[in-house]
Amino acid sequence: NFPFWQVFRAAVPALMAGNAMLLKHAPNVPGCALAIEMLFTQAGFPKNIFRSVLAENDTAEPIIQNTSIQGVTLTGSTRAGSR
Repeated sequence: NFPFWQVFRAAVPALMAGNAMLLKHAPNVPGCALAIEMLFTQAGFPKNIFRSVLAENDTAEPIIQNTSIQGVTLTGSTRAGSR
């Protein structure tokens, strides 16, 4: 599923617009999630503007329901997206 591209296509416009981003990547690619976070840090983005959450899929729903979350992008099944 292109674990880097799927993140960059959403993250770059969001960050350039001044938004922060929280990434809950697929649980089988934690190294990709951490590498992406490191790349944004090395590129000079402010600290904590892009953060990775290493969590299983069943943890995503409570994170998304947090009132601090203003937008979500998802790559996955129709069932996952409809929840």
